[in-house]
Amino acid sequence: MSNDYYYHGSDIEAISKKYNIKESDIINFAANVNPNGLSPRLKEQFDINIITSYPDREYVALKEAISDYTGAPNQNILVGNGTSELISTFIRTIRPGKAMIIGPTYSEYEREVSLSGGRAYYFPLYEEDVFKLNLDLLNDRLDKTIDMLIICNPNNPTSSAIDLITMRHILDICKQNHIYVMVDETYIEFVSAIEAYSAVSLSQYYTNLIILRSTSKFFATPGLRLGYAIIGDSNMISDINGHSKPWMVNSIAATVG
Repeated sequence: MSNDYYYHGSDIEAISKKYNIKESDIINFAANVNPNGLSPRLKEQFDINIITSYPDREYVALKEAISDYTGAPNQNILVGNGTSELISTFIRTIRPGKAMIIGPTYSEYEREVSLSGGRAYYFPLYEEDVFKLNLDLLNDRLDKTIDMLIICNPNNPTSSAIDLITMRHILDICKQNHIYVMVDETYIEFVSAIEAYSAVSLSQYYTNLIILRSTSKFFATPGLRLGYAIIGDSNMISDINGHSKPWMVNSIAATVG
């Protein structure tokens, strides 16, 4: 069977049109959104009247909430219109000539590297190894020719995860070789012991570390388009803030967040 069409999990309307299937008859296994749905508290307390005002340009209350939730300092937090925007922002800021991606994983990383003029190479995870990372082999591949390492942790679609001890080792090697490390923690809330796997605590020690998170999957709000980043490099934060457009996160997303 051959297929010339490729869709994201959100492309229900396009799939419906292509195959002449009612949207209501399509069961979507591609979006990885928490089946428990929205928080009851959100449904009870949300007030649509917030859209009559501009959001705070500095997103002070939102950053304070994220800081309380993650333990990261306010000044290390950036917010964006979903992790997709943040992925693009960081890749275009760093402009890696050569990026290594641990995969199979989310295809948007490779796409953004290509759009920024760089080349993406995959470090493969193998099914026969239960998709577990071969750290020794990765160490051999990490050298000064690589500008950026991209890790989805836990990984989509393999669900494999890198623990904090292993992540620290990877960051040490990358720091020696001046490699930025972008860790996408979109699925971290699905891990039973977050503190053993999340790299947030390491952001205070590694200026080459960028951590991305989202409300889309665990909190079942993909349409909200709210993501945030935690980074220890104050110069990069200042540079991005200096070039970013105002009000990139709307009033609804900021308040719900």
